[in-house]
Order: sequence, then structure tokens, then C-alpha cells
Amino acid sequence: LSHAWDRTLGGRNFDRMLLHHFIEEFKGKYKIDVNTNARAKARLELACEKCKIILSANSQAPLNVESLMEDKDVSGMVTREEFEKMSRPLLERFALPIKKALADAGIEASQLQSIELVGGGSRMPQIASVVKEITGKEHSRTLNAEEAVAKGCALQCAILSPLLKVRDFKVEDVTPYPINLVWTDLTPSTMDTDEYVFSLSLSLSLSLSLSLSLSVIVLANFFKITEIFAKHSVIPASKVITFPRGNPVEIKASYGPAADLQAPLRHIGTYTIPTVPATKSGEPGKIRVKVRADLNGVFSVESAEMTEIQVVEPE
Repeated sequence: LSHAWDRTLGGRNFDRMLLHHFIEEFKGKYKIDVNTNARAKARLELACEKCKIILSANSQAPLNVESLMEDKDVSGMVTREEFEKMSRPLLERFALPIKKALADAGIEASQLQSIELVGGGSRMPQIASVVKEITGKEHSRTLNAEEAVAKGCALQCAILSPLLKVRDFKVEDVTPYPINLVWTDLTPSTMDTDEYVFSLSLSLSLSLSLSLSLSVIVLANFFKITEIFAKHSVIPASKVITFPRGNPVEIKASYGPAADLQAPLRHIGTYTIPTVPATKSGEPGKIRVKVRADLNGVFSVESAEMTEIQVVEPE
């Protein structure tokens, strides 16, 4: 029903939080600044990651690194209570995507049937505490958190393999970002004009199968397209756009302004239909462009064809 995330927050943030803690501690304790030595900093960060893992099951974790720098062996100790206190700002950030996902889906936490935590970072007890605090529910672990993605990949490979036979497994996902489509004429009179975006005039949805939907969109001569795939549209999906055109056309696809992306990253691609043959009647022909968002959310223009209607009187 919805996706939400913090693209700059993950388990590594907790490692680096511990790293900065011990760097400051060792400045006073051992008179060394690990920030000045890249190799020592990398070794200390690895030791901090081990500390984080130990704290997931223990109340305290020791840290020991031999000959960290300047031939000095270093050691330290951190308790789970200290770790959770340090990580409070990160946990506040972690709570935001949960609340946003619920809001985007338009449901209350009480409507959730179950909560599954996956990923190595979810092993930290404070992560589960935040989830329970927001949803009021205990989480479940029907899969090993670290193995969940690997098992999903293995299942998908088995489905695709001609050598293995497995039960049908339906995957239904949604687009994380809205996708806009804009077209412009490539005639000398319009080459230097601005692009204008208009709304869709007609959308007729046809259900072709469980995993594929097709929409046929008919546009007036002056229409241009926006938001061809809305945010959280079910994928895979295809749409066929039909519009009368007698000139070469350039189609630009981009993620919508609502996408949490910097402007340069919103552009997906530009597709040019260089030749539009003239019809026998002299009227503009109809260009049919098929666009698709696959199961991975990857957008593509699959085909472009021209159709011409001829009326033949009976003899």
C-alpha cells in the first residue's frame, strides 16, 4: 500500500556513532586522534560494528584493538544503556518513515495484521522498541532477518529457472515515485517553445492478468501528458498512449516533483519518434506509444507505432 524510507539512515549510522564516541574517548585516554589515520579509523569502525552486534544480546560490550596507531593497544567498554542514549537522535529519524508509511497507506496502526522486521539492523532491541511504541504491536520474525533478502532472491531464481518447478508465487509491488511523461513537437516552429503539461483526458483501465494491467489513454491534439504512473501504482503495469500527430515527437520521462529526489536525478530518459509518415487522407495519423513500469519499477518506452483509419465504401 505504501513505501517510506530514510535513504541516509541504516545500520552503518549506528557503527559511526560508536566510532565517534570512541575517537573522542581515545583522544583523552591515549592521546591519539584516530581521525588522522585512515587505516586506524577503518579498523576502529570494524570493532565498533562488532560492539553493536554484541549489544543486541548483551548488556555491555568490550572493545579491544591491538596496535591501533602509534603502537598503542586500545580498549574500551560501552553498555547497552549508553548505546541507546547515544542512538536516540537516530531512532527519532527511524520513526518518521514508519509514520509516513501509515499515513500514505491511509490506515491506522491498529489495522495492521502483523509486522515483519528484516535486515541485520533490525536485530538491535531499540529498533523493535520504536516499532512497538508507534504501532502498539509486537513484531514477528517468520524469517531470519539477515537471510530474508537472500531467500527471496533464491525463490525468484527458482521461479525463472527452467530446471526447477516451484509453486506460483505472486509478487505485487508499487512504484515508489510518480512518473511524468511530457511530449513536444519537433517541428521548426515549436523547437524553441516552452513545454506545457496538461492533464489526461481519458483513462480506460483493462485488467489483462493478475500481474499486468493495461491502460489506454486517448488524448486531444493539443494535450500533453503528466503523471503517467501515479505514486504507489501497482506494478508491473503498461499504458498505451494514443494521440493524433503529424510531426516528429520527443517524449521525456521523469520522476514527479513530489519524488524525494534532487532535480538532476529526476530525469529518466528522452525518447524521440523521428519520422511520422503522412496519411493518404492528409489528416494527422494516430501515434500509439506503449510505456511500461516493470516489476522492479524500471520505466521504459516499449514501442511506438502509427495507425491510420481508412473508410472504404462498399461497391
